[in-house]
Amino acid sequence: MYLFAFLMSWLQSAHSDQLPAAVFSDVPIITEIITETSVGKAKIGMQTTELRKVYQGCTFQPVFVTRYGWYGEGDTPSGIQVAQGKQPLFVYFEDEEKPGKISGLIALHTAYRTTKNIGVGSTSGALRAALPGITIGQDLMDDYDQNLQVASAKGSRSAISYAFAKQKDVGSYSKDFSSPIVVSTARISWITVFPK
Repeated sequence: MYLFAFLMSWLQSAHSDQLPAAVFSDVPIITEIITETSVGKAKIGMQTTELRKVYQGCTFQPVFVTRYGWYGEGDTPSGIQVAQGKQPLFVYFEDEEKPGKISGLIALHTAYRTTKNIGVGSTSGALRAALPGITIGQDLMDDYDQNLQVASAKGSRSAISYAFAKQKDVGSYSKDFSSPIVVSTARISWITVFPK
């Protein structure tokens, strides 16, 4: 009897020290938080001043979006990384023709998911199963030499693309610029939302 009481007490005390990880206020329990026009509460076309109000308490740090496969940036970072504490949530960049409005979003946090339950950290096999016609191609202008590969739905004008960085080839590239996904274990590095 004493042994049982001791074990129960020990289990309860061990459990109370292992609280679940904090959930970000904009990451709801549902999984449909990356859409063709949004990542969390950040939306394409949203005023950046409104975004700063919505994400009050987060840090906003300039970043070079060339790291995420965008070109023509120059010497000044054109993206802003939004983070809660030290945890990056996403990057946004403004519309060049309409400064102050968001034109693109890059999801960085693993809790953000598409309607197909695909998020940062999901495997290439899960992506292929969720989107059977998806193809992947190498980014030939990879300024950071990170073997950047980008997957998007074949033949669609989807605003959502999935990046694999610093990993072995996910497709079997030959003469073509794109290929079906042939590797199942690569992990998505980030997800970009950019309407075409």
